[in-house]
Amino acid sequence: MAATTLSTQTISEMVHKLGGLSLSASELEGLAPQLEILFRDIQLLESIDLGEAEPETLFDMQGE
Repeated sequence: MAATTLSTQTISEMVHKLGGLSLSASELEGLAPQLEILFRDIQLLESIDLGEAEPETLFDMQGE
């Protein structure tokens, strides 16, 4: 799993393109550590070998 550091420029572009938002520099700096954690979690999940595991198809239709 390769480590990465998201720049405030990258975060700014993502926030603008995906959410249509403009954040201040301090807001971007505050968001960066949270996004880094999410990015690492996604990398970890992608590294899990599921092999022949079938996807779970059972769910509660009533939303409980």
